[in-house]
Amino acid sequence: YDSLDYFNDALPTAFRPRADDPGRFFRVFGPVFARQAKFSVARPVPSVGDDETPLEEVQRFYAFWTRFRSWRDFSLLAECDTAEGRR
Repeated sequence: YDSLDYFNDALPTAFRPRADDPGRFFRVFGPVFARQAKFSVARPVPSVGDDETPLEEVQRFYAFWTRFRSWRDFSLLAECDTAEGRR
């Protein structure tokens, strides 16, 4: 898989929790984290869980994503100075 190929990097732009739907956060953000997980250097990648996930697992989830390292390489998209190539 080429990390520069089209990939759905869409993120929710607004989120309002609803007291009558505690699982909504997980339905909205779960797929986002699952899509990004494929690019993780570290394995296994913890899932976002649900509203019944124990606190220890939630803390592991946030610790993992705080230290997230990706194998994606965007160096081909970097701007280059063509004049430097002539030196």
